[in-house]
Amino acid sequence: MPTLIVHGENDTKFQSAIDTLKQIPSSEILTIKNASHACYIDQPLQFHNGLRQFLYLIYRPIYIEQYKQRSAQSSLQTNQTR
Repeated sequence: MPTLIVHGENDTKFQSAIDTLKQIPSSEILTIKNASHACYIDQPLQFHNGLRQFLYLIYRPIYIEQYKQRSAQSSLQTNQTR
């Protein structure tokens, strides 16, 4: 399961937890600069941009495949009505 690990670069209280989470296979690390533990509050733009990029990488291939399937079904239906 793809996993995004997000933490603020100034968050030292939970460093051991972050180190443990980094062991998750297929995980990605997003370190938010100039942010503490509540990095989504300290740097909301960086947080949301990083989250969007991660989700885009995960879900974009699914959407492309769904689009191809719908296009193929639509072509098939069009050819059957002719």
